Amino acid sequence: MTFSLSQYKILSLSLSFSLKSDDPHVPFSQSLKHPPPSFQYLIFSQLILLLFHSFLYSLPNIWKNHNQTRRRSQRIVPSISSFSFGVFVVMDYPFQTFQFLKKGASDWRRISHKKKEKWKILHSKCTHFIFFLQLLFCALQPVRSEIWDGVIVTAADYQALQAIKHELDDPKGFLRSWNDSGYGACSGGWAGIKCAQGQVIVLQLPWKGLGGRISEKIGQFQALRKLSLHDNQIGGPIPQSLGFLPNLRGVQLFNNRLSGSIPPSLGFSPLLQTVDLSNNSLTDKIPDSLANSTKLYRLNLSYNSFSGSVPVSFTHSHSLTFLALQHNNLSGPVPDSWGSTGTQNSHLFRLQSLTLDHNFLSGSIPASLGKLSELEEVSISGNHFSGAIPNEIGSLSRLRTLDFSNNAINGSLPSSISNLSLLVQLNLEGNKLDSKIPEGLGSLKNLSVLNLRNNQLQGPIPAALGNISTLTQLDLSLNNLSDGIPVSLADLPHLSLILHHLQDQKFNRFCSN
Repeated sequence: MTFSLSQYKILSLSLSFSLKSDDPHVPFSQSLKHPPPSFQYLIFSQLILLLFHSFLYSLPNIWKNHNQTRRRSQRIVPSISSFSFGVFVVMDYPFQTFQFLKKGASDWRRISHKKKEKWKILHSKCTHFIFFLQLLFCALQPVRSEIWDGVIVTAADYQALQAIKHELDDPKGFLRSWNDSGYGACSGGWAGIKCAQGQVIVLQLPWKGLGGRISEKIGQFQALRKLSLHDNQIGGPIPQSLGFLPNLRGVQLFNNRLSGSIPPSLGFSPLLQTVDLSNNSLTDKIPDSLANSTKLYRLNLSYNSFSGSVPVSFTHSHSLTFLALQHNNLSGPVPDSWGSTGTQNSHLFRLQSLTLDHNFLSGSIPASLGKLSELEEVSISGNHFSGAIPNEIGSLSRLRTLDFSNNAINGSLPSSISNLSLLVQLNLEGNKLDSKIPEGLGSLKNLSVLNLRNNQLQGPIPAALGNISTLTQLDLSLNNLSDGIPVSLADLPHLSLILHHLQDQKFNRFCSN
């Protein structure tokens, strides 16, 4: 049995790589004494491949002793049981197996030239196949996402982990692995823990059915970067000490039972990037300090019971791209200072999604929203906004969703809306708009949903709406429209729903202008 030089090189390299310790300071000789699991896996896989290779080389001898009455075209297909028996024999009788293979090699010399040529072709194909399997086994070695650096957890972090375990309820037993003196905390033995240089950098235990509360000792994790305990049943307040972690980047505590207020100190984490506290029972005002984190780009506080007004500091944030405050008890006017911080240019603002729906906000719609050139979605539905839609909204060239429904907005639809060329959904239902439907809406070539239901719109339905080939839903019901429904709407290829239950019963059919 022989291997090509290239096969030996790849095999030796893969063995050396698997044996090499994760710690560059650990000598190779020490790695041989304590081989990692990946090396054990590779040895097993190589053994299987070598056994299979040996079996192929023994096939000529099997072929020679095979019943000559069988057809020459019939192939020998070893069964699983035969192969398993072969593995057993090789493992328990290595010397005898070697003698058997040696005998098979000598028998090879007595086989006819024609059969030799046939076996050479088969061997060539099988050799390439085995070489491919070797590469496949090497590629499928288990790879750890975080390599342990060999440093045991620090005393402060170990104490904090024990305090967290003590204050959390763990009915499903996911924290049973946190049961040694701390040796396994950073080596991967403790569930949900990742470390660097003996300090906890990730605490990640989502969907574990955990209850209880989060210990204030969490403030001892000075290297903590990510806290992910979402989708549990954890109650109590958010620890004040969480805001004093200098390396904190992500806080994912949504879908829990947290109560109380957001600690203002959370805004003083200089590297904070994402905060999701949605779907809890948090109350009180939203602290202005949250916007102090200059790297914060995603903030989701929706589905809580926050009161007070929208913090002015949010309107000055250059880093925020996603701001979700919907389904709270926020009240008062929304600050009209979006996209302006003195001498700073508005193009530096990155806000793409702003959702303020289902609160108790009032006053007029801020005209300064028009300065947010990156805005793609804005929703203020289910509030008490009044006044007219500001003409500046038409400058949001990237806007795809505009939802001002269920407010007390009056006046007319600004003609600038026709500039929103990327708009997909326009929902103005449940307001007090009392003018004509602008002809310019027909130029919104990407519009899919147009809902103007339950307003006081007057005049004819513009035939230009028939130019919107992408329109799939149109609702003009409960208005004071006249003249009829244009035939052009009937020709729209994707329009599957037209609700024309208008107050004037003349519109029970399509008719021309």
